[in-house]
Amino acid sequence: MLATHDNLDVSWVTTIFLATCAVRTVLMPLVIKSTKAGSKLKLMSPELDQIKKKYGNANTSNNTEMRNEIQQVMQKHGVTPFSPFMGMLVQFPIIITFFVTLRRMATEIPSFADGGYLWFTDLSVPDPDGLMRLPLLASFSTLMAMELSFSYNKNSPALLKNIMRGVSMSFVVLTRGFPQAIHVYWISSAMYSVVQTWMIHNPSFRKMCGIVDTSHLDKKKEEKPIRYAYDPERLTRKGKGKGKGKGK
Repeated sequence: MLATHDNLDVSWVTTIFLATCAVRTVLMPLVIKSTKAGSKLKLMSPELDQIKKKYGNANTSNNTEMRNEIQQVMQKHGVTPFSPFMGMLVQFPIIITFFVTLRRMATEIPSFADGGYLWFTDLSVPDPDGLMRLPLLASFSTLMAMELSFSYNKNSPALLKNIMRGVSMSFVVLTRGFPQAIHVYWISSAMYSVVQTWMIHNPSFRKMCGIVDTSHLDKKKEEKPIRYAYDPERLTRKGKGKGKGKGK
């Protein structure tokens, strides 16, 4: 980041934005690889469901056979249950290192004190006026990236969605004491995530990257009829049946 700041002669806000985009772009192949693995697992799900249905309430020996069959299917497709998460596991320590390094730079490099814009000119200190505008923007941009991801993954559990929404909103309070440089990074990263999520789900981009199309599986799930626990018509029919039985 120092080299970018000095050689391009740009502000620290621009430097942080460019550095964030550069790191996320370098990590993009891992995201694509994880997405490929996730799509393959999704495509395999009907086949895996058939295997599980075949063994039903399996005993110990049948469980071993079932696991072997599932393993064979996964080997055939070249994936493991952990493949979709490998990219995230590799990215996490890199992003944390970037975060820690930037936080240290913000307090140690004097030029961060006037490297911002508008109301956040001093990037080395937390939000000075207490209005928490940057923390709010960081939280909102994270929530926006999350909601976009949820819009493409309609089968995500409602509880998980609400928990993640709560976590993103809690960032306003949890990060209010961070230097404003961190919030600039956070907003930049969230905005990159929005673009990345859109690209990953764009049919043309997916085709170019060789990501398997699984949209037909989502349509089947949407078309599957929902059985409600409370069905007035079913209860009425059941009541009539009991009435006939008593008449006999």
